[in-house]
Amino acid sequence: MIKKNIKIGCRGKSASFYLGKYLISNLKSAMRSFFIFIFIFCCKNLFSQDSVRINKYSVGNDTLSFHTTIYYPYSKEVSFINLHDDENTSVETGMFFLSKYGGTLMQLQHTGKRRFVFMLDGQSFSFDPNRIFTKSGIKSTLEKQSVYSEDAFFQVKKIADTLVKNYVDNKKLVIALHNNTEKGLSVLSYNKGGYEARNSARIYINLSMNPHDFMLTTDRGLFNFLKRQKINVVLQHHRPADDGSLSVYAGKKKISYINVEALHGNYDEQVRMLEVLNEIINRY
Repeated sequence: MIKKNIKIGCRGKSASFYLGKYLISNLKSAMRSFFIFIFIFCCKNLFSQDSVRINKYSVGNDTLSFHTTIYYPYSKEVSFINLHDDENTSVETGMFFLSKYGGTLMQLQHTGKRRFVFMLDGQSFSFDPNRIFTKSGIKSTLEKQSVYSEDAFFQVKKIADTLVKNYVDNKKLVIALHNNTEKGLSVLSYNKGGYEARNSARIYINLSMNPHDFMLTTDRGLFNFLKRQKINVVLQHHRPADDGSLSVYAGKKKISYINVEALHGNYDEQVRMLEVLNEIINRY
């Protein structure tokens, strides 16, 4: 009897060969899908999501937080700052804007109020966080909001020094976010006869805008740009009254500074003003 070998498969190749080939093919496909997933995940986290850093500093017996939100990608040359813990519209608009374009926002956080109050040696002290960037400003705000002492002065100066070192001095553009009230600051305050008129070198008023929605800058080029965009804008005088504000400090240090002011609740208008600034921010 003649025995014949019976082969399974085509052209003499065994079933195990094709099974192995099938498994390898599917493994390669699965690995491609896995690496694509990892790539998308990394891109999403690197370029859109934010990270938060909170640094806490003691002021007397109390604590002030530097709350920094980072949206990627961002320029290390530009800093967004919110100094008053009760100006919530400015924070909301800033976070919305930066979530779209990237950037960093540092907020001073404490009690949700404008002024910061601290205890030192059994005495209560209070200051406005936007009046601490010069020596005379610190002295004046302590006297106005509470009482002055040398120990309190050095506690406040320590905070101011930390802030400018990390968020101002090493930047090419600083953008402060603020809100005001109907009876408070407006672009008209800097016009002739206004209580801030002496601090204004030039002013542009768009009568179709709410006067409480405006910008103030230390940079003539930025003033001219914003004027062309028909935004209410003030160019700060090169020798303004020393009230200890961040704008005064930036002017002395020749740092390009913009204060984006809007009426409390004017969310859409403050977003619009920030959108106008995006062309400027992209230069850094």
